[in-house]
Amino acid sequence: MASRRDLKKVVHYLSNEFIADALLYLMIEDKNDSEIEGLVEATINAEEEAIDQINNKGYEGSANKHFKQVRTSFVEKIDANYTKLVDMMK
Repeated sequence: MASRRDLKKVVHYLSNEFIADALLYLMIEDKNDSEIEGLVEATINAEEEAIDQINNKGYEGSANKHFKQVRTSFVEKIDANYTKLVDMMK
């Protein structure tokens, strides 16, 4: 994924999907709202960090390697947040 634009779209899509899922759970189950708000905040921070890394042109090496590292790191953070959300649902 060599395009900054495409990578930004993926980051926005994944973070928006997580936020929508978390808010839907919050609407259905009226508990653990502070924990879910913390997960949403962590997701927003991860999105901002990923976008900042994508926009940063001061990386060393190829753009593809840099973008792959940013994408991998962001997906790991979103996956961890989903794991926490699923644990709350149990």
